[in-house]
Amino acid sequence: MFPAYDIVKRALNWYQNREDVAYWMGAKGETLTMRRMQELVSAYSDYFSKYTPERLAELMAWSKGKTGFDCSGLVSVCAGLKGLSSWALWDKTVNRTTVRNCKAGSFLWRPGHIGIDIGYGYFIDIAAEGQTVRLLPNRKGTFTNGGEYTGADYSMMSNF
Repeated sequence: MFPAYDIVKRALNWYQNREDVAYWMGAKGETLTMRRMQELVSAYSDYFSKYTPERLAELMAWSKGKTGFDCSGLVSVCAGLKGLSSWALWDKTVNRTTVRNCKAGSFLWRPGHIGIDIGYGYFIDIAAEGQTVRLLPNRKGTFTNGGEYTGADYSMMSNF
């Protein structure tokens, strides 16, 4: 078990280096080469079908060479895990509660999306192509609830 603060530190590090990060559905922390992005477009063809070929080419050009994540990929890496889905990550939480009562380092959840509570009413996530890691205030409705990752020690954390 490691301190939950490590999750927060890793998330903040990815945020600080966000210009080197790109959202890409299915990416779990790997360098986005043209070949890898094409593989992910094929694997998630229903998802990527919303983009015109021109827009997809623009997104690929912008993302090339960056570290790629989808939301669960970012949370997995911050928790020291290997590329789990958002549902699999949520299954690894305990002490589930409202977002307001989460401790820093908790996973924040809504169906289809996951992020990390970093405390003081803020969270870090990554959410859509053409975007990078975001630091945002946790407004009502952003996430439905949160929980503590079973592999981390939250004894020194608070819900500040």
